[in-house]
Amino acid sequence: MSSPEFVEIFHRFGVWLIGQIPAKKAALTIHGYFPFFYEIEKRWGKIPSYEQLLVHFTAEGLRRVRLPMRWLSETLQVSINAMEREIASDRRRIAAIMASIPIETTAAKILNSYNLELQSRIAAGRLSIRSARLALRPAASLLASCEKIGNKLPKQNTLDSYLLKTPGQKASIFGFIKFLNRRYATNLVIQVNAQKTILLRRKQLETELIRLLESGKCDDTFEEKWISVSLSFFHDLPWRKVKNLKHFSLSTDADGNFLVSLSGKTYFVPHWNFRSCSSQLEN
Repeated sequence: MSSPEFVEIFHRFGVWLIGQIPAKKAALTIHGYFPFFYEIEKRWGKIPSYEQLLVHFTAEGLRRVRLPMRWLSETLQVSINAMEREIASDRRRIAAIMASIPIETTAAKILNSYNLELQSRIAAGRLSIRSARLALRPAASLLASCEKIGNKLPKQNTLDSYLLKTPGQKASIFGFIKFLNRRYATNLVIQVNAQKTILLRRKQLETELIRLLESGKCDDTFEEKWISVSLSFFHDLPWRKVKNLKHFSLSTDADGNFLVSLSGKTYFVPHWNFRSCSSQLEN
């Protein structure tokens, strides 16, 4: 650092850092924060606003210098704006979504047109940037599926296949389908075949159980995964309800099978060596 002002700023940060973490760790880590302060001095010659830091370093970059940012905030040198941070993060994610489709493809042109429409609604105050991001993600995924099979525009069977695999995206993709129908006269209809979705989900769960069996592992992580997937496969419980074993009460029977208490009910989960388990997976 060339200016006495920034030498003093970095020194004051170091003194503060020793008060936050053990002195030995502070001595080992403080040099890792030097480039951050050096870049600030080189670019601005003073501590800039949070908005300027956000534009230059991005929200992800500022997360990597969490302690310096905390010090700047606590010493009132920077006023952190959580809303601006989230907006910047959403902008970065939107840019990543747009970049996920190869340039000069029909899919990229369609996605860009849809993004321009969303951005105009944001500018008019009729849409949040977060909602735009959530709308663009399934649109990009559907268009990527079309590119793989050589379709320039989504067809009904492509949309049906996409919703079969990701039925939870039905609401998120609604706006994009309306856009396609209006702009490209595709006449697509959003429809989710509940029976096919259930069958596909069961097949995915069965595949996961077989994969667990073939892994040859029997540690705690394996056991937790086995119980969670088994609850969905054998008892049709939603994955979001069973993926965290902290919500369960567990016991075992004489054969080592699991009895899982959840929301006032008890569910039987076979041990991975139990014969009935193997027979059900084979059928």
